[in-house]
Amino acid sequence: MDLLFEYMTFPAVGENWDDLPANEGEVENDDGDDEEPTDAAVGCTMLDRICCAASKQKDKKALLDHVSSLVLANASHDNWGRRYASIEALMYSAEGLNELFAPQLGNIVPLIAQAINDPHKVVQASGIMAVSQFACDLCPVLQQNHHA
Repeated sequence: MDLLFEYMTFPAVGENWDDLPANEGEVENDDGDDEEPTDAAVGCTMLDRICCAASKQKDKKALLDHVSSLVLANASHDNWGRRYASIEALMYSAEGLNELFAPQLGNIVPLIAQAINDPHKVVQASGIMAVSQFACDLCPVLQQNHHA
């Protein structure tokens, strides 16, 4: 799990991130060459798969505890990549561990709000995506208890 988190701390962000068109990430590659996934994409995908698989297991609290410790240790880190990875870890583990996340929303929502107000644009974008993901995975609990 720690290795996956480390992979997630290196998102692929080009120098012209601000100059990209809104749909840049949605454009399909027409030359037939598949691009290699980034380390961050691999880490996020694997965390998502592990948490979704764990959702069918009896002892998933240990996984939640480990993800939580990684998030709390890095959510306010000086390195923006680690702050980014902490929000991504929350976001990608929420689907598989949603029943365990629901009672913890009082602790999670402030972390996401902190990310949205982060000085780094990539962390801000991750925070916004987390709101969207949590709205899907933890509806209606998020809406009923944390809508303000």
